[in-house]
Amino acid sequence: MTSNQPKDTDSNTLEEIIREIFNRLEDLSKIESKTWMSIREAAIYLSISQSQIRNLINSGRIPSRRLYPEKKRSKILLNKRQIDLSVMLERNSLRRKPTRAELKRIEGMI
Repeated sequence: MTSNQPKDTDSNTLEEIIREIFNRLEDLSKIESKTWMSIREAAIYLSISQSQIRNLINSGRIPSRRLYPEKKRSKILLNKRQIDLSVMLERNSLRRKPTRAELKRIEGMI
């Protein structure tokens, strides 16, 4: 019976991993059709942590909007197209904030 214990643990772990993968794919399929997303959704979309998303927002690498700008603790929203543009520019630049001219040029290509 002792030899069966690791196999049960391994199969449970594998099942948990598979379940997590399916949950993540389901989340991604819901996000793909959205224009605006929350920090949590953007983190899932980019496969990074929510704190990394907040750092990208604070550094100006990803633009964001507050749902209610007059409120200090309002929900932050990110535009999927702007995220895609920022990621594309980030990969093609030397870790600098893109200029407005670069953003406009790339928006014209999409």
